[in-house]
Amino acid sequence: SGNFEFDGEAVRAECQKRKAYDSTNFTKNFNNNPKLFDAFDTYNKGTSIKLSEAGKAELLKAIMEIAK
Repeated sequence: SGNFEFDGEAVRAECQKRKAYDSTNFTKNFNNNPKLFDAFDTYNKGTSIKLSEAGKAELLKAIMEIAK
């Protein structure tokens, strides 16, 4: 949709599939970086998460690093 919006549980499933899931720190990673998400207070299952402008900038950095 171009909204940079995602389901956190879909991210969890993908992490598990790729064997990169850390059950202790999964939600902490979201909760410790609220500036990366719009209107974000705390991680809740079933809610849609949208990247903020700061989150989009971090995504761009990650893409550029991968593209090297």
